[in-house]
Amino acid sequence: MPEKSQNAVSMSNLVFRYPSSPSVLHCENWSLPKGERVFLYGDSGSGKSTLLSLLSGITQPSSGTICLGNTCLNDLPSAQLDQYRANNIGVVFQQFNLIPYLSVLQNVQLAAHFAQSSEVSASRLTPMLENLKLSSDLLEKQVSQLSVGQKQRVAIMRALINSPELLLIDEPTSALDANARDGFMQMLMSMEETQQTSMIFVSHDQALRGYFDQQVAIDNICHWSKDTQGDAC
Repeated sequence: MPEKSQNAVSMSNLVFRYPSSPSVLHCENWSLPKGERVFLYGDSGSGKSTLLSLLSGITQPSSGTICLGNTCLNDLPSAQLDQYRANNIGVVFQQFNLIPYLSVLQNVQLAAHFAQSSEVSASRLTPMLENLKLSSDLLEKQVSQLSVGQKQRVAIMRALINSPELLLIDEPTSALDANARDGFMQMLMSMEETQQTSMIFVSHDQALRGYFDQQVAIDNICHWSKDTQGDAC
């Protein structure tokens, strides 16, 4: 039996090309120990969101390996990868990606459905609502009727409903003022500690560094280059 990995994330010699583009993202060997929270920062266009998409399995690398624990995403067929992501990875997208015509409850239930998890009832969500300072009255509201701050918290709830091993968060505080930002971060960290998940948090806001175990500049692990050969790595 292989030894159980102590890393939540391990990546090696990662290369990603956008179709019909000479730009190539290269990422060196990097790992995140289980249970740790990392603050990943860098300028716009530096590859932060692309890296999160690769780590989530939403985007496939051109070459290299990405492993979450002992599971290497490259080894999984498409259907298995989708199921693995639903069960083990929580993602909070920069634009939240909630379904606007569904209620809050239905958005969260849909995430549980994809993970083939047990049915999500309003009572099951009560502790999460309390931690996120959301009223239970919001559960039946359409997402389109929520404020930006409320949508943000619903996105966190959806990402955590399946108790993922890894939480990936992309620029969640960009639309918030300083007070709302700090309040959100305190709630997020409290939720994350309760779930005991590992976290990669992408932001350009250096004021948030102190919340994390590690602070990593994207330029230290990934860089863009121009592929002038067309098919060369």
